[in-house]
Amino acid sequence: MKANEDGSATVTVLAAVASLFLVTMYVQNTSTHMNQATKKLKIDQNVEGARINNLSNLSMLRSLMNSSKVGTNLFEPAVYPSNYFAETWNMKANDLRPQNVVSIHGQNFKINSFAESTISFKNAEAYFQGNNPRSQLSDMTSQRDLTILSLNPDPTHKYWIRSVDVMAKNTVASDSTTPLNSVGRIQLAAPEPGPVTLYIAQAGSTVWTTDFGTAASPLPPGKYKFQLRASGVVLFGEITRPTGGSMILGMNDSGITHSCNNIHAVDEILGETIDIELGENKNETTTVTVPSADTGSLSATTTHNADCSFSVTPLSGGSASGGGGAVVTGGTTTSVASTPAEIKLGIKIYQVDGEESARSFDQTVYITKTVTTTTVAQSIPGSSTTAGGARCSNRCPIDRTSIFGDYMGFLTRSFIGGPDKTQLDVRRDAESDGLPNPGGAICGNMELVAQDLVNDMGGVLPTDIDKQTDYQRLWDIVKTHVETGGSSMHYERFYAYIAPSCGRELIGLRNGCGCFAAHTLIRMGDGTERKASEIRQGDVLWNPQTNRPQQVRQVIVGPEVPLLYVFHIGGQIVEVTKEHPFLTTGGLKSAETLKVGDIILSNGSHISVEKIEREDRALDGQAPDVWNFELEGSDNDADHFVLANGVMTGDLYLQTKLKNMSRTP
Repeated sequence: MKANEDGSATVTVLAAVASLFLVTMYVQNTSTHMNQATKKLKIDQNVEGARINNLSNLSMLRSLMNSSKVGTNLFEPAVYPSNYFAETWNMKANDLRPQNVVSIHGQNFKINSFAESTISFKNAEAYFQGNNPRSQLSDMTSQRDLTILSLNPDPTHKYWIRSVDVMAKNTVASDSTTPLNSVGRIQLAAPEPGPVTLYIAQAGSTVWTTDFGTAASPLPPGKYKFQLRASGVVLFGEITRPTGGSMILGMNDSGITHSCNNIHAVDEILGETIDIELGENKNETTTVTVPSADTGSLSATTTHNADCSFSVTPLSGGSASGGGGAVVTGGTTTSVASTPAEIKLGIKIYQVDGEESARSFDQTVYITKTVTTTTVAQSIPGSSTTAGGARCSNRCPIDRTSIFGDYMGFLTRSFIGGPDKTQLDVRRDAESDGLPNPGGAICGNMELVAQDLVNDMGGVLPTDIDKQTDYQRLWDIVKTHVETGGSSMHYERFYAYIAPSCGRELIGLRNGCGCFAAHTLIRMGDGTERKASEIRQGDVLWNPQTNRPQQVRQVIVGPEVPLLYVFHIGGQIVEVTKEHPFLTTGGLKSAETLKVGDIILSNGSHISVEKIEREDRALDGQAPDVWNFELEGSDNDADHFVLANGVMTGDLYLQTKLKNMSRTP
């Protein structure tokens, strides 16, 4: 036997001897003081000896099934299941932990055991002192059978086998024919996952790589998919996206779908994502010149990306009194932005006990960001310019009511995608009609919504639901994912088509930004007040923290499905969303964490939160639009406060900062 085998065998033998020797010596010494001639006593002693031997063998198997050190920072059991998630375990021997005391056949074991007659004080002393391990094994001349009877899952985490029930089989020594079996419960620790690797590939490609781009050499924009591979025993993986939401890999409603199911599984595929659009393009429009004698010069409308919904820059300078003329588009150039888009993914790995593994990590993907610049000129003969949503109507011709005639067909088309966005973008009339001159269209796009839905349905297209045997379950998923307020709907993207160029530009997702009710009065830089819904980029607001006026950098607006919070503070009433920030004596707090009695710092005063209510809205009432602003300024918190209904509160910058702080462990 090799030296490392001797050491492993010694540990296993001691586990058996500790149980067998002590109890056997007690029985033998006790029986010496009794009537050894009594046949009944002899039988009882043999029965007790067989029972003790069973306990010894169970103890030995427990040692083999639980982990011990096999290398630097590596702990593994001597025997393990080939598929941890199988209903019946087929056990295997671990080559990294060699032993010569057990042979395995499925869930049955033959274990080399001590015969009761071999135990003596002298032998036991040698065993415990570690002398002559070869002779220890030579004394284990009796083979005994053990069988796993049942796997006992944790009541909370059904995939975690907390223990196994094992039957140890023996016979009474007096006749070697009378069976005596014992059942024991062996407790097991949750196995830990091994190394984890994330791979990326372009859509349609089978070449997987760990090249996620760099700031100096980003990946080209387009559709990508991700693959997660892991070693050891893993419950499932999760990839979280920067826009919110996540993709579960390795598990669905039917159970485990991967092969990371034993301690020696190496680099097995945990799962793959669907194709995901990565990239960012910023559209810019040059100054528009209106040559008509009766009009001045007009600056083009530009849109800006935002983390919430719509951020539309109003016209700056000039006016137009004509209308109805043709739009002539000049040259369009596309260049690469100086800095790439950084997409941060969270990779989470979960153990069978439901705990997140230390193997979890974050991965940044660098994607080329492009800038498209279009030169536009407009001839405006005639009378008046049409504002609002009448312009660019051919770029976004689908209205929201028309898609519900074949909603599953529309979702399937959205999942498949394609370059013709006139078949995918859905016009939002209210927002489009509210655009300033020269007008345009605001449109929603559900490509990411459809991708999230199809992913959660296991790849089934919406138009194929009725072809599936579990169609009712799939319809339930549709109901919870894409109805109003559904879990997939926050992936809806919004695009602006602004006249005269009518170029398509992403203006963001309203991903839970803290906002004001539309009628909230905001203090302007000149001391007057204006409704939140009337604030536009470039307006000047009063900052009560710095006591000076500051310009609005961007404006956010979008529907808020959850009920608004209604705060009674210092005699004033403020209606905001749950993540809106307030400065308290305890630091920045979101609206949903404020409590009655909290002290708000406002305009040099300390005022108390007197009452907290939720918005009174009919059950079928339409979700109201809410508004927020970001002020121009530094990263100093003081530069980002406004006065709303007489109460000082933070802008969008502080809301985002507070949200990021809450995610930091």
